[in-house]
Amino acid sequence: MATPVMTSTDTVSFVQEIHAPIKQVYESFTNRDNASDWLGVDGEVRAVKGGFALYIISQNEHAHGTFKDVVENEKLILTWDDGTDHPVTTLKVKFAEANGTTTVTLKHSGFEDDAVVARYQKFWKLALRELQVMLETGKRAYITDRIIIGIIPTELDEETAQKLNIAAGSGVRVGGLVPDYSAALAGIQRDDVIIAVDGVALNSETTISDITGQYKPGDVVDVTYYRGAEKNTIPLALKGYPIPPVAENFPALATQFEETFAEYDAKLSAILADLSESDADKKAENAEFSIRETIAHLILSRRHNTEYLSSYVQGPRRINPYTHMPARINALVKAYPTLDELYKELQYASKEMVAVIREFPEELHNRKNNLWWINFELGYVPTGYDNAIEQINSALKA
Repeated sequence: MATPVMTSTDTVSFVQEIHAPIKQVYESFTNRDNASDWLGVDGEVRAVKGGFALYIISQNEHAHGTFKDVVENEKLILTWDDGTDHPVTTLKVKFAEANGTTTVTLKHSGFEDDAVVARYQKFWKLALRELQVMLETGKRAYITDRIIIGIIPTELDEETAQKLNIAAGSGVRVGGLVPDYSAALAGIQRDDVIIAVDGVALNSETTISDITGQYKPGDVVDVTYYRGAEKNTIPLALKGYPIPPVAENFPALATQFEETFAEYDAKLSAILADLSESDADKKAENAEFSIRETIAHLILSRRHNTEYLSSYVQGPRRINPYTHMPARINALVKAYPTLDELYKELQYASKEMVAVIREFPEELHNRKNNLWWINFELGYVPTGYDNAIEQINSALKA
């Protein structure tokens, strides 16, 4: 855990030990892709004296600045402007390695508001822990620590609140439940009104996630709720985000996808074998794609996967997919005018994706988070095939 060494009215400081090579830690601040793995979602970095940094932390948050001093694997000094009305601040980061452990000393200064100091105290504590967990284990703490209650909230109307003798906005009415998650497994039902979690009352300023955010998957909290006029308190075991199994290494991951593609090739081949070209243009009512377009969409998914994986070898990393672009789907349908040609291209695209994973260089193996994140990011591939097969069968039935 990051250790705060000093907090004053204008400065926050931390010392964080990370069991990882100093080069990996340093590049986590100075490489756009590596910084986006823990500090935000995207950005641009040119880590030289006079160079710039843009860290896109979330959809609504960013920070940009200029590097005032850069010594590779030793220190960084840069200005930090988060786009608010507060003054531009200064971020200093020092790196030192001994016996396989890198010590990061971070000092962020120049604040003029206690509330901003408190916000950055929390921000850097969470961010540095994310960096430590990512480099040491490969995992993303913000995902593995995430609690999924599985409640779909709906409005708690004034009439229901009056019947229960609670103030409007003082609870959460359950509009629906996600099967097999915390709330459903604990016995919570639709239209229950949850009024407290772990003894903390819910209101407009305190949500369920505010309370459960301090816990980890596997922890148990008490939940108090009304079912009709009856008030109950039950234990609720907190479940985490579903994490797909992680392959042992990249060759194993390549083999895993190779087997997955072979399995779905067999299923698709059996369905498509007796289809005519006119059948391929069928579309179920309210469906997004025809059968032919569904195959084209799968091809685009494989091509995007391949580009995304290739960008790990030679950045910048490709983030935004194009798999739903009508122009690209229409172009594929015209470029491969028969169903057989289209399906063969899907098989080629799958083989290329597997081949790229097998060609990953050693440096990608050494950074643990690459394997974990790629497993996580591409864990949806079987679901994509299942959805495509369901869509094709629906079109045939129609």
